[in-house]
Amino acid sequence: FLREMQEAGLKPSILTYTGLIAAVGNAPEGSQWKLAINLFEKMESEGVRADAIAYSALFSALSKAKARGKELSQKAEKYFWKMDSEDILPDVRTCNSFLRVMKQAPKRDQWQKMERCYNMMTSEGPEPNAETYTLLLFSIGNAPDFTGPFA
Repeated sequence: FLREMQEAGLKPSILTYTGLIAAVGNAPEGSQWKLAINLFEKMESEGVRADAIAYSALFSALSKAKARGKELSQKAEKYFWKMDSEDILPDVRTCNSFLRVMKQAPKRDQWQKMERCYNMMTSEGPEPNAETYTLLLFSIGNAPDFTGPFA
């Protein structure tokens, strides 16, 4: 549909891309996470500025990927801090979606990134909610030498 839309002379909007990213993110076992990234990058290359909802859709797609590993967590981290550098303020859903990706990252990588996100939330916003704390608490066991705020 995206191609047909463009062939008809219609320019996809942030809503178009966010909907597509969310849809491919719902593929069985997160099998289309690379397509979600490609759509996100296509959106940006066409000059459509991402918002917190588009980032949430991307992180949600990545969190559902069955193929978990360092590559996935590195991509998520890259986009999370890119959002910050572009002054796009995440909402709690965006942060929680990112934390879900990190929760599934290789154990030695996950906690440091999750703690950095949590620290950003408590210093700059958005306010952590019950899901935020649940994601963090379930990940403490994987934290090397844990000395964080929940200790």
